[in-house]
Amino acid sequence: MTKYSALGSFLTSSGQLEVKLSFSEIEKILGFKLPPSAHNYPAWWANNGHAQAKSWVGVGFITKTLDIPQKTVLFCKKEALEHRKSFPISQPNKFPSIQGKTIVSNQPEWKQICSVAEDSRWCRQ
Repeated sequence: MTKYSALGSFLTSSGQLEVKLSFSEIEKILGFKLPPSAHNYPAWWANNGHAQAKSWVGVGFITKTLDIPQKTVLFCKKEALEHRKSFPISQPNKFPSIQGKTIVSNQPEWKQICSVAEDSRWCRQ
């Protein structure tokens, strides 16, 4: 059991394919405040090997939409996204969709986002 495993348990017990949570809801689930990096850097929410990501990826979810200004994240069951073939732009003048995830941020952390994207043609260098 890890520091963030309560989040994975919550996602699993939801029985939903998509679960949208505010950062404050996640903090209530976890029982502690998210670190400042979760509030400022999209890379914190990347579906990679970090401890927090293991909590949702380990139960079959990925971050689909992250909105740092609104402090919300949408988790989606991975199999629900695997059938999608396109990478639509979900919001004009925001970050493009990357493998089914939309990153919305006031701070473009492109290199960090690109490191987790399988299709880096969407990334600026």
